[in-house]
Amino acid sequence: MRFLYVLSVIALSSCSRPGDGRESGSDKHEWSILQSLESAPPTADSSRKEKIQFMEVEGYSVVRLLAPDAKTPIWIMMDPRSPPFYKQMPPDLNYSLTKQDLEIIWKRAHPITTVEQALESHLESAHE
Repeated sequence: MRFLYVLSVIALSSCSRPGDGRESGSDKHEWSILQSLESAPPTADSSRKEKIQFMEVEGYSVVRLLAPDAKTPIWIMMDPRSPPFYKQMPPDLNYSLTKQDLEIIWKRAHPITTVEQALESHLESAHE
């Protein structure tokens, strides 16, 4: 009888919804990396006004872009390993990229497909 109970518990627990990853430790860790970059005081390196900067943080590839005001940094993780597979901090800022910007990011940061698609959605139109 005990064997049947244990077997039932195992079977039912395997049917439970595993979640979408947002509750996972790796997702929280990825967001914390971006939050720490966002809240860190500017350094000589991070205060440069280059449109695109590349860095490695704790084994993750991160790109810093500048918002349209040319002052506010936007941090984007190129290779998140848990959902959501596009992480940007601050999340509500918009930006635009040229085709040349995209090519540079592809070559240097090697983003995952989801990040590639998100970046492409910020491509400047030819008539702007």
